Amino acid sequence: MTSLHKAKMNPYTQYYVNQAGNGISGFQGQRFQRGHGFFGRIFSGAILPALKFLGKHALSAGINVAQDSLHGAKFKDSLKNRVREAGFNAADQALERAKMYAQTGRGLKRKKKKCKTKKCKAKKLKKQKNLPLLKSKIKKRKRKSKKKMSTIHNLSGIAPLPELDLFGVPPTQTSIERDLYTEHRPISILDSSYAISFIINTASDEYIQLREAMLHLVLQINLHKTDKTDVTALDWSKVCPVNNFMHSIFKQIDIEINGKPITCASQTYAYKAYLNTILGFSDDAKNSQLSGVIYESDDSTDKDKVVSARSAYITPTTVSADGMGKKLDLMGKLHIDLATQGRAILGGSQIKITLIPNDPKFYLQTPDAKIIPSVTFLNASLFVHRSKVSNAIETAHNIALDHGTVKYPYVRNEVKSFNISSGTLSANIDNVISGVLPRRVFVAFVENKSFIGDLSKNPFNFKHFNVNYISCFTDGVQFPSKPYTPNFSEELYVREYMGLFEALNQLTTDSVLCLNRKAWAN
Repeated sequence: MTSLHKAKMNPYTQYYVNQAGNGISGFQGQRFQRGHGFFGRIFSGAILPALKFLGKHALSAGINVAQDSLHGAKFKDSLKNRVREAGFNAADQALERAKMYAQTGRGLKRKKKKCKTKKCKAKKLKKQKNLPLLKSKIKKRKRKSKKKMSTIHNLSGIAPLPELDLFGVPPTQTSIERDLYTEHRPISILDSSYAISFIINTASDEYIQLREAMLHLVLQINLHKTDKTDVTALDWSKVCPVNNFMHSIFKQIDIEINGKPITCASQTYAYKAYLNTILGFSDDAKNSQLSGVIYESDDSTDKDKVVSARSAYITPTTVSADGMGKKLDLMGKLHIDLATQGRAILGGSQIKITLIPNDPKFYLQTPDAKIIPSVTFLNASLFVHRSKVSNAIETAHNIALDHGTVKYPYVRNEVKSFNISSGTLSANIDNVISGVLPRRVFVAFVENKSFIGDLSKNPFNFKHFNVNYISCFTDGVQFPSKPYTPNFSEELYVREYMGLFEALNQLTTDSVLCLNRKAWAN
């Protein structure tokens, strides 16, 4: 059996070939038509029956002429006689049909003769007494005989309910034969100062579900003091990791597929992950699964203070003088743009993921300048979800690749940073976005020390800095049409606060973002 015949027998081939397409735009007609029209009704109601009637008699005359010719009659004489005979028969039948549909009489009601006898008068009086009762009975009969008005629109189709589909069988999934998680170790030396790289090799029938990739990280935090004194329990209580700790460790994540870079180089991954977390997850998720990356809801006004709840994660049970902390393991999904969509990465691809860490000054906090924390990476693993597809899917995809490329429609989240000098009363930032325009823009302000990394500062301590005017211009068009003009000193900022929910499309739904107006302002 040739490969062409195999492709024709494969039920997935035509589906994926049609999906890949050939670049020709398609057109779809109207699903429902409204009949034959005026001329169609004339043709089907009058002309077509007449043609059938004449054709029937013409066929009968032709058969009779053929029989006469077989018996030795002359063709011309037989044709004349049979045509004349068929004409008379057709005329007779037409007259008979006309008589059937003809009506007799003049259409006038017959007047009844007046009867002046006593018997007739008594009948008339009796009929007048029963007249109201007869009228009511006639009305009831008429009401019953009325046809019910149709509740189905002439363009509407019939929709059977799924609970009445008693004879169908649900479809069976045969595309994926096996699912499993595989562990991948770094290809480079594991050090908190160097990048961590993972390479994921796949066979042609192994597809990668990148949205379910999980990073597992084991580390240890150690403390040293500049005055060379012993580390005490009090010193440990002054140190804590920042919020969203696992993602805050890294400043950039790069992805390559078959040697081609997929992500844009940006050193703001920690802020991207933090904003995605606070804007995209509910309180239930923050209090449960996100504890795997050490995310704690922080409602305090001074976020530069050490949080004891996060400090407990790194404080050893038995404090030693050398400042060795306890081991801490973290696990969570990476905030990768390509992982925002659900399509699997094509089999036979090589995926390389590189994680570039931040300086410990960025993701650790301590107000004591004598304490110098350091981080040691003990173990790093990337768990990847692989799906082994069937031979039919693999063959169908290979044939579809001859007609077009695979498509991965994903949402790109990009965080850009700009500097505004201290003491500036007005700032115009040009060319913030070039090329593809974003669906929404979020603006946050943070101190420069926090952004660069300072042990005494929280990098996620966003402040409003008493901003009282902000607007955006796209090709000369202002957005919003009325600029935002908050007044934080008098606590007049509800329009700007509601604009956050409007941008997230949560004004008319149950809000996922649990952030009240005071917490937003602070």
